[in-house]
Amino acid sequence: MSKDNMHNSKHLRVVFTYFWLIPLVYLLPDFFAQYLPPNKFLIVVVSLTIIVPLMSYIVVPVNIFLFGWLTNATDNLKKKK
Repeated sequence: MSKDNMHNSKHLRVVFTYFWLIPLVYLLPDFFAQYLPPNKFLIVVVSLTIIVPLMSYIVVPVNIFLFGWLTNATDNLKKKK
């Protein structure tokens, strides 16, 4: 993997993660607030209990796989030229 691709890939992974976090952080607390007592701390804890594993075990691994695959594919194309 070239240094430029690795640097660009890192920024793309951050953007990808950021855009996944926006709906989760914005929507989940409001969703859980409908079903939980009106305790802000409880709502935040329950929301984080869902968001953190979702990001850690689904979004980030997919992100690493996807951008690793894309980076390897572009490196292979450059080698063929």
